[in-house]
Amino acid sequence: MREADKKASDSGIDNRVIRYDQQIGDIMRRQFASIEQQVAKRGIHVDLLLGIDNALLESHCQGGQADRIRSDGHDNPWTAGRVKQSSDNSLLVSAEGRSMIYNTIMVQLDVEALAAPRLAFAWDLAQRFEADLIAFAAAEAFPLMPADIGGASVEVTRAETYEITDRLHALKSEFDELIGDSDKASWRSVIGDPTRFLALNARAADLLIVGSDDRDTRRRLRTIDPGGIVLSAGRPVLFATDGFRPMTADNVLVAWKDTCEARRAVVDAMPFLTDARQVVVATVVGDDTREARESAADVVRFLMKHGIKVRSDMLAAGMANTADALVAAAAQIEADLIVSGGYGHSRLREWAFGGVTRSLLANSAVNRLIAS
Repeated sequence: MREADKKASDSGIDNRVIRYDQQIGDIMRRQFASIEQQVAKRGIHVDLLLGIDNALLESHCQGGQADRIRSDGHDNPWTAGRVKQSSDNSLLVSAEGRSMIYNTIMVQLDVEALAAPRLAFAWDLAQRFEADLIAFAAAEAFPLMPADIGGASVEVTRAETYEITDRLHALKSEFDELIGDSDKASWRSVIGDPTRFLALNARAADLLIVGSDDRDTRRRLRTIDPGGIVLSAGRPVLFATDGFRPMTADNVLVAWKDTCEARRAVVDAMPFLTDARQVVVATVVGDDTREARESAADVVRFLMKHGIKVRSDMLAAGMANTADALVAAAAQIEADLIVSGGYGHSRLREWAFGGVTRSLLANSAVNRLIAS
């Protein structure tokens, strides 16, 4: 190819690249102009990190706000299907472009309790988040000891297994009656250890809903071990109040302690926090007041970056035990949800918890979201 032809060819390619870049710029400017109009009209704000080249954005965005774009996502090709609108028109998108929402909620049902109250509670939350609901029930007959093995004992175990099967069928009927033929809900049941099998099935859900712990009346193989499910499910667990009163989560108390568990709980509770009218990050102050304040301030700033209305509160140590102080602080702001990390470890096949987690598990006056 002659030099003049080569230069002409290169020039043609450059011109096409420039025209293409200009077209991309025009498209992006139109997209962002449309976004700003919708933001101004609806008052929506979201910090959104888009998965496209920042340098390209910088060259076409006014004001250089390439990495943080106010958007509702409806007209933006890079965020299609990634943004979810909450009940108060707020939106939440993760830095990876994945919606930080509850897409699937799993509710655990006890074979010795009516399904309707807990199902109604869970179904209400599922509809609020436009999530799928999975109802799960399990129970197991009491195992026979070697000295008990015999004809009569085997018959007792068989009868108990039949009873569990009948109860599972009855729960399924309650589920069908409440949910109807919705394609947003499904049923799972198994004869086996309820804690173990709920932890296994938790892989299918973003959030688990269970009832409050009642150690005086519960039978270990007929319902879950609350501590066991917190530490083995790998999912946040929402312990509902007695009576399963509808939860608004308008006011939420975050029981903050600078640990991995608490950090995980904050992120796991984000769908509730973004919808809340008021979030209080409560820290029980010990000897190191400065560190506690700095830690809580970081969490407040983190949540504010997500558009959450939040403040911190320092609770004095020594006035009461920590759990009582947290519950009292929740009552003071009329919170019906406490978010907390779950602290414990396995000890001889049982779960040993610290005093705060144990006390929160036992307090059924308020809803508690616990993550570990």
